[in-house]
Amino acid sequence: MLKKEEAAPSGKNPDYFFSRGVDYISSGAIEEAIRSFAKGIHDKSTHFLCRFGLGFALFKVGNFTAAAREYEVLAHQCLGLGLHSKAKFPQVLYNKSVSELQCGHFQKARRSAEICVSILKEKESLNGGSFITLPKRDQEMFINMLQLQGLASFRGGDLKAGGLCFEAADFRLAMLEQNEIEVAHKREGLKASKSAKSFSLMDNMDIQPCMENTNL
Repeated sequence: MLKKEEAAPSGKNPDYFFSRGVDYISSGAIEEAIRSFAKGIHDKSTHFLCRFGLGFALFKVGNFTAAAREYEVLAHQCLGLGLHSKAKFPQVLYNKSVSELQCGHFQKARRSAEICVSILKEKESLNGGSFITLPKRDQEMFINMLQLQGLASFRGGDLKAGGLCFEAADFRLAMLEQNEIEVAHKREGLKASKSAKSFSLMDNMDIQPCMENTNL
């Protein structure tokens, strides 16, 4: 969940409506959460937390088109206007792509995923080209976005591109697992064997957006 600690409620400012929205989501009152987040955006259209929460809440009630629209606005505020921290971009693009995928807008979903992957590749490059030493959160997002890009490609009819994306995701998964084995060897001084894990968005059609702490 988005942490309320990111907000600084004062009176009934947008942070107040964000905090209330998070409480409503926690209690399952999604419609109330939508209204609360919307009030925050009405007061301040560039309030990141309220718009992010609104997109999430709209998705949860099945209004995928409206959710995608909120993330489209947020992506423009992030990438086009530079109003929000770059650390927040991947989660925005992930939720945008997931929402677009559920709407059947496969090309848009694929493009959103591609942009996110390019951002993560840049982070990888700045990290000396090492995927292994990226923060765990970035590693997981990288793999998830490659799989999401692959799924959007498959659903859009581009089987070759989709396959390449899943291969890239599997390659990075294998790197993580090999690294875990090596770490286990060093830690325990024992030979370790580990069966490969397989998680693929192709096997999980109920894809959900994230509603986590965006202070990456």
